[in-house]
Amino acid sequence: MKNLMAPELLAEFQAKPVQMDKIVAYLDAHPEVTAATMCRLVDIPVQRLYNWRNETRKRVSLAAEDISTEFVVLPVSGTGKYSAADKFALMKQYGKVEGQARAELLRKYAIYQSDIKRWQELADQAALESLGKRKPRSDKQPVEIKLIENLKKDLQARDKKIEKLEALVMIQKKLSLLLDAIEST
Repeated sequence: MKNLMAPELLAEFQAKPVQMDKIVAYLDAHPEVTAATMCRLVDIPVQRLYNWRNETRKRVSLAAEDISTEFVVLPVSGTGKYSAADKFALMKQYGKVEGQARAELLRKYAIYQSDIKRWQELADQAALESLGKRKPRSDKQPVEIKLIENLKKDLQARDKKIEKLEALVMIQKKLSLLLDAIEST
């Protein structure tokens, strides 16, 4: 990592007092560099960087030039964690703004560009999975439903046979009564 960063820049980051705004700007511009790696190089605790970001987020005004004042996302219970809906809203807002407004948005909500990219990848993956699922065919029914339908058909056929047999029995009774009446006369 030290080899990838200019020695002058590394020396500037390591200078005391540490200039957190420059470090954060560098992290925002280089999403491949993690906050933990940067803090290890500069020899500061990672928590200090996160605390600084949270304090900065509180100080940044809600009304930036390119950021809509209607757009407000707050972390869940002040923990810095965002719900899925908030992450999606942040991604959409990040896509709408350009240039310095993007950096302001990232600072305002204490997130990194790498967070936005990771969320976008997850959203894309979920969208592909969702679109890849096929709706079950209506003619493909579970075995139980087919069995029930077959049993209903059999029952209807037997009911028809029973009705015919009942009609035959009634005819036989009437015929028998008629024959008895004829014989007795």
